[in-house]
Amino acid sequence: MVSEKFSGCPNCGKANGLGGAPLDIYRCSCGQLYCDHCSLGGLISLPLCPVSAYHEVRQKVGSVEAGVKSGRKEGSTGDELKQLQERVHHFLGCGRYREATDHARRAYYLASKHFPNTGAHAEAAHSLGLLHSLSGDHTYAAGFLSEARRINRGVIGARNPEYARNLNDLATVYRRIANYRDAEAFYLEAKEIYASTVGSKHPLYAESLSGLGKLYEAQEDYARAEPLMLHALQITRDAGPKEAQRHARILRDVAELYLKMRRYGEAERLLLDAKGVMARAVGEQHPDSADILTALGDMYLAEGDLKRAATYFQTSREYLEASVEEGNPQYVVVLGRLGDLYREAGNWQEAQKYLDRALELVRGANEPESHATRLTDLGLLAFRLGDLAKAEDLLTKALDLRQDRD
Repeated sequence: MVSEKFSGCPNCGKANGLGGAPLDIYRCSCGQLYCDHCSLGGLISLPLCPVSAYHEVRQKVGSVEAGVKSGRKEGSTGDELKQLQERVHHFLGCGRYREATDHARRAYYLASKHFPNTGAHAEAAHSLGLLHSLSGDHTYAAGFLSEARRINRGVIGARNPEYARNLNDLATVYRRIANYRDAEAFYLEAKEIYASTVGSKHPLYAESLSGLGKLYEAQEDYARAEPLMLHALQITRDAGPKEAQRHARILRDVAELYLKMRRYGEAERLLLDAKGVMARAVGEQHPDSADILTALGDMYLAEGDLKRAATYFQTSREYLEASVEEGNPQYVVVLGRLGDLYREAGNWQEAQKYLDRALELVRGANEPESHATRLTDLGLLAFRLGDLAKAEDLLTKALDLRQDRD
């Protein structure tokens, strides 16, 4: 077959690979054209079809040779950078955030020094920003993600799915630090770009819908949140097995919305479904599976079933201790939940242990809502124990944090 020349990947729009190297373009047996980067949503570097990961019959049909303005760097530096990025995607995909961050820092150093303001630099900055966000360090996350956005805007332009990914992940960071105005603007821009590039039935479009839904949920605007999240859920359900992990996450998100709306029966059904889907997709001990266990514990705690709640919270804690840093937001949340549970059970000593540890981990982190929640939990515990002065001090600090956020 004659090798074709492309100006960019027909599926994701990227114009160059790591270090400015040309991208190989494949045609799947189903007819889909794609590159190494966009296979499986860009999460891992395997040339599998983004339409169906099970379509393994493929042909290399050409390459993108647009390159980048600064030119391609040959040799060991580019090879090392490619290997580092592959390891970042691998460790990120299996929930090993410590190893992913170590490799991401080295990749960022190499890319920013040897390939400044290229697609490789943007990819390294984006990966490092995403990992900082997952670790709860949203100040650094926003900085790196903004850097990736700036570079990609100049390299590939604003009408590109890769640029929309930068916007969507930056919006998520802003949502987590309660900067709702900027978060909404970036989610809406990403949504519009995805709709005009990959289409309104693509899983990436579903991500933008889900993000918007969670933003409105955070503002207690459930009437706007629910239809967006249900639409996202339908898209990932229709996408089939290759989107199982993303589908399970959105199942969990909708269930958490229903928990806030006190629709416990619907929430339980969705969470049990999500638990099975996620375990099959990534394994039972992955951080994403632990998240679903925590959500199940939340539901049973809300219903007063302390025994079942404790089982899910403790299992989630054990899985997270094996895979993420102690300061990871997922881990802090499950410590707080265990403190709440033991407070409800009247086991003050265990409650104090978990709540103190959770507060210690969020001090200094740019997570005002999480910090306020931990202070509130400890304030309520102090009130239960009859220490009214301590309760008043803790609850006042929590209120001040929330007022500063607003």
